[in-house]
Amino acid sequence: LKKAYPNDTEIAALLKIKAEEVSNVSGNFKVTVEEIQRFNKSEVNQALFDKIYGEGNVKSVEEFRAKISDEASVNLKNDSEYRFKVDTKEILVKKFKKDLPEAFLKRWLIAANEGKFTAEDIEKDFDKFTQDLKWQLIKDRIAKENEIEVKEEDIKSAAIDNARMQFAYYGMNNVPDEHLEQFAQRSLENQEEVRKLHETKLEDKVVAHIKETVKVDEKEINIDKFNKLFEDK
Repeated sequence: LKKAYPNDTEIAALLKIKAEEVSNVSGNFKVTVEEIQRFNKSEVNQALFDKIYGEGNVKSVEEFRAKISDEASVNLKNDSEYRFKVDTKEILVKKFKKDLPEAFLKRWLIAANEGKFTAEDIEKDFDKFTQDLKWQLIKDRIAKENEIEVKEEDIKSAAIDNARMQFAYYGMNNVPDEHLEQFAQRSLENQEEVRKLHETKLEDKVVAHIKETVKVDEKEINIDKFNKLFEDK
């Protein structure tokens, strides 16, 4: 089950259990296929508009296309922000000049993971670990010096955003707010999930601060060139 659903929140929702109980789930599961769905092209009409955006929210082909365009713009903006975060992290990590105690860190990684990794495993992925550690130190320093904090409402908002994205991934774009909050609340019952949300939100705030501080050279490129930026990394 955990191979099919790596996200603990999805497993909790599937089995109708609390998120913190997922760690106790083990063994094989038998699944019975009760329904197979196939996707066919739909007629572009009011029934389609209502199905996607809710009844009466879109009333013409022009409004439908405008809605799709707006969603594409939001997605591309999010992708652009993510690209900025990746580039920011890469540039600042390269500027990190302090030496890390590598021998100590390798011993600590082996001890902290309680036999999950061998010395060879640590050696193979050590460069990535040191890059992440440098970024963590940089991020914490910027947050401390600029009094950047993550509040409880920030974490709840991030959990709701995650829930909205997960539903959207399955084509469910009009999930009621109360359902999103219920789904988000399940993830907030998992302390490991809360820790991840806190780190993600802190990183977002630090990167936003950096973006306001530096001079950003904005460039307009086509979608193919933009996608190539991700392929090269």
